[in-house]
Order: sequence, then C-alpha cells, then structure tokens
Amino acid sequence: MSQIIGFFQQGGMFMIPIALCLLFSVVISIERFFKVYYLYSIDSTSFISKVQNLTLQKNYDQAISLCNSKETALLPRVIKSALQGANETEHKVNIRIEEATLGVLPLIEKRQSILPMIANVATLLGLLGTIVGLIEAFGAVASAEPALKAELLTQSISIAMNTTAFGLIVAIPTNIFHTIIQERATKIIGDIDQYAVRISHLLSLSSAKG
Repeated sequence: MSQIIGFFQQGGMFMIPIALCLLFSVVISIERFFKVYYLYSIDSTSFISKVQNLTLQKNYDQAISLCNSKETALLPRVIKSALQGANETEHKVNIRIEEATLGVLPLIEKRQSILPMIANVATLLGLLGTIVGLIEAFGAVASAEPALKAELLTQSISIAMNTTAFGLIVAIPTNIFHTIIQERATKIIGDIDQYAVRISHLLSLSSAKG
C-alpha cells in the first residue's frame, strides 16, 4: 500500500486528473456492463420461439403479456410494439418497429462513447505529466553539481515516467471494457433487427391466412 501511495505522490499534480479518469471509467464501465449484460439482455432465441408460437396461434394478447413480463429487456419492447399492431398492414407494423427501435437505441448507446474518450484523456495526461516532469528535471539538473547530475537526472526521469505509467494503467482496461460492452450492445441491436423483421413477417402471414 505504501508503494502505491509513494508512486502516486511522486507522479506530481497530473496524477490527480488521471485518478479522476479512473474513477469515471470504473463507474461508467460498471453501469454500462450491468445494463447491457443483465438489464437490457434476454435469451433472445428462447423468447422469440415462444412469441412465434403464440403469434402463429394468433394469441397476441398472451404474446404481449410475455413481452410485458420482460419489462427491462429491450428486444421485448420492440416485439411488443409490433404485436400491438397485429391487425394492421405490414407497412404500419414496420413503422411501429422502427419507432420502437429508435426509442431503445439511445438506451444501448448511452455513455458508451465516453469510455474511449476517458482512455485517450488518461493517456494524454500521462504523457503531458511526463513531459512537464522532464522539463523540471532538466532544469534542476542544469543547476546541480556535476557529480550529482547523472544520479539526479535518473531519479527525476523515473519519477516523471510515473504519470505515463498511471495513464496507461487507466487507459488499457478502459478500452478493454469498452470493447466488451460494445460487443454486447451490438448483439442486442442485431437481435432486435433480426427478430423484429421475423415477427413482422409472421404477423403479415397470420393476417393473410385470417
């Protein structure tokens, strides 16, 4: 623990904004991870299989009730909007789907772009801190005794590099979490696009047979 505190103290004032980047990164990553992996997600294959069976039986009310039971997931919201227009034309059903999809997309994409920005800012702050530290180090060495210059320069450079190291420590996991979250969000959007079209076609076929 003392080594961590010493590492932080030696890095200088730029360690504070990098630490803030770390804090924001952790909070946003946890919030986004929880929502896209648990709150907004659903076993889409199983869910759509049940909805398809109910739709083929024209049991639209029960299919809508099934969607309501998955109130936090996003796919059921879009499917529900399609089912509510079961007796309408396919064109109107598709409009319903588009509107519902536009309504859920901001929920999926919310705050995701902040993570790569935090990673970039942390890296740049680390580099800036190192550059400022090196400038101060060379200034101090210039006025030092010749016998101490090499040792003093080595120590100063070591301390100055702390900010770059800390910046990368923040940036690397932030980028990793952003990629993981983005992959899950892309899957949710893909499921919505795929299964909403399938339900639209089923509703169209059911109306034609009716």
